[in-house]
Amino acid sequence: MKTCRHWIQTFFLFGLGHGFQITHKPSYSAIRCSVSTQSTPDVSSPLPPHTFAGMVERELLEKFEESEIERVLQSWRLLDKDYFHREYVGEEGKEEESYMVQECRSYVPGLSIKPYWNPGEFDWTAYIKSNYKKIRKEFDAVNADMLRLQQEGSNIWAGALTEDAAAYGEGWKTLVLMDRGRWAPANVQLFPNTAKIIHDSGVPATEVFFASMKGPSEIKVSFAFALGCASSSVYFAC
Repeated sequence: MKTCRHWIQTFFLFGLGHGFQITHKPSYSAIRCSVSTQSTPDVSSPLPPHTFAGMVERELLEKFEESEIERVLQSWRLLDKDYFHREYVGEEGKEEESYMVQECRSYVPGLSIKPYWNPGEFDWTAYIKSNYKKIRKEFDAVNADMLRLQQEGSNIWAGALTEDAAAYGEGWKTLVLMDRGRWAPANVQLFPNTAKIIHDSGVPATEVFFASMKGPSEIKVSFAFALGCASSSVYFAC
């Protein structure tokens, strides 16, 4: 009989809050990176106002003070220059044998980098953890009626949409509660307690979903292609 491992996962922007904890250290055998040095392009000047990027920048500056979104503007201008950030962030002297290389096509300068953060630094992790039994009870109850789940839910246990997501591990599937900052109404109706716990915790989430993999399994080295290196993730093993 095949078994599955389940997680509830959230992605959240470093610019709003940062840190993560995963259930185990990932295997690094799947990827290896060479280290290169580079200079960051100058982004001190505004973008040309007649371009799409320039018009977006102008709208941002109309809504926010420039000092409040300085790093957002820097990131947007770097993106407009097709800048690809590559930086070694591991232990000094181990560049040739380490996998600690940050690669990002949507780079936000000045963000803190750690392989693993102490969950005790963030109050919302303790709140979610304290409600684990409620989340698990609801998860088991809803998934026990798969026919109702399929009929009333949206994209239930959908497979990986990209090669990046497929690289997470064998049989990676998700049941999404939030995508790009927007709750999925149909699925939230099926998991109201979980959605409320996530909301009330105060986590600055942009994506929230249950994830399932075939067992025995492990989460492989992977990249958050949609959010780049301005994101991190939290896994709560179920």
